[in-house]
Amino acid sequence: MNFLRLILSLGLYNLALPAALFLLLPDAIIKLRKRGGKPKDLLQKAGRYPARIVRKISQMERPIWIHAVSVGETQVALKLIREIRSQAPDIQIVLSTTTTTAQQLAHDNLPDDDDFAIIYNPVDFPPTVERTLHLIRPSLIVLVEAEVWPNLCALARRRHIPLTLVNARMSHRSERRLRRMRFFVAPIFSLLDRVCIQEPRDLEQFAGVGMRREAIRHTGSIKFDPPPPPNEASIAAFRDLLRPLLLITGADTQVLLAASTFPGEEKLIGESFKVLRHQFPGLFLITAPRHAERAEEAVADLREIGLRPTLRSQLPLSSGEGDNKTAPRDCLVIDTTGELPRWQALATVVVIGKSFLAQGGQNPAEAAALGIPTVLGPHMQNFKALVNHMLAAGGTVQMNPGTELTPQLSHLLGDDKERERIGDAAKLALESHRGATTRAVALLLQEIPSHRLPEKQKARAVADS
Repeated sequence: MNFLRLILSLGLYNLALPAALFLLLPDAIIKLRKRGGKPKDLLQKAGRYPARIVRKISQMERPIWIHAVSVGETQVALKLIREIRSQAPDIQIVLSTTTTTAQQLAHDNLPDDDDFAIIYNPVDFPPTVERTLHLIRPSLIVLVEAEVWPNLCALARRRHIPLTLVNARMSHRSERRLRRMRFFVAPIFSLLDRVCIQEPRDLEQFAGVGMRREAIRHTGSIKFDPPPPPNEASIAAFRDLLRPLLLITGADTQVLLAASTFPGEEKLIGESFKVLRHQFPGLFLITAPRHAERAEEAVADLREIGLRPTLRSQLPLSSGEGDNKTAPRDCLVIDTTGELPRWQALATVVVIGKSFLAQGGQNPAEAAALGIPTVLGPHMQNFKALVNHMLAAGGTVQMNPGTELTPQLSHLLGDDKERERIGDAAKLALESHRGATTRAVALLLQEIPSHRLPEKQKARAVADS
């Protein structure tokens, strides 16, 4: 009976699919051009990949295929990839995305080597999916959040390729619609070997639309999974680096940190700092441009408004150079990489960049996980789910368009209890999801046939099963 329902569901879906693709094609072309994509990218969506990509994937040994869509899903995929590489370094990965912006995010964050390939998702049309499956020959397919495509799932099952849905989410509106269509959608959802849900209460929601209860596991939200805190000894070392620059030491010292800033934001936050230090004489500014190669540009902008910046690469200062009576320094520009978590640990308040004068925002989770209050600009589109989660918990402050930054920072810097409340709320909001990425990856690796796992990972898979 289930097999017949699956055939019926796929038949109806594939009858409607050509008309849907035809109607969606003009909008897809417009979006592609608007977001900087190229017409040839549409060939990838038809399963026709450039020769360079075909050669790279053909040389891979049954990689994991991670299937994402837009920026939010791709951020989840990138966290998964980092954890997979940590737990099983020998496994190769193909990441596919739907949107041009997600492609750019993937290219910006993954190395261009033989262990990774980045492609566009193929349209869920049987010949297209077959062509892509034949090219990739995946040992496992990972679908991110809500991407349960009927033909992909059915053809993967026919090839005995395990399917896992990670960070599974479903709006109440989608749930109501899918429950009404349960007769048709349940056979598709039953093809999934594993479903990793974000909250325990989600189990009934997913089981109600046809997912097998025994396949559903609670792992937590990968989006909300906070990074591990930096080592205390390293934080102390960075505090020692900073101390010679401070005008005032002791209880009155406060640090305003502008994290992952984009062009113009250093100057914007620097202007606020100039006003605030009259009220808070012990205030010191640290700016960390999103791209370290912009450090000299940031220094020039800060000097233009009358500040005296020092570059991180110049620390520690030579003897006498840090004497602020003769050579006052009032801000530090980070021109190194990989150190931001430790500088954030020293901050009184963190202002998140790319959210004031650019679109998308940067990740506030690192500072939030440390209990440091964060201030966000109005443009946090790339982290919408995380920001909404933190706002609902009272664990961050987001500026409205046109709202001035200085009064908000003045309020936070002057209210110890309010900073503590926001920091504690943020930390608590993320804590229940700590380890979600590790738990999800442990389950993923169990799905790969044991001959594909390194010996160390085989033992772990057996222990976890």
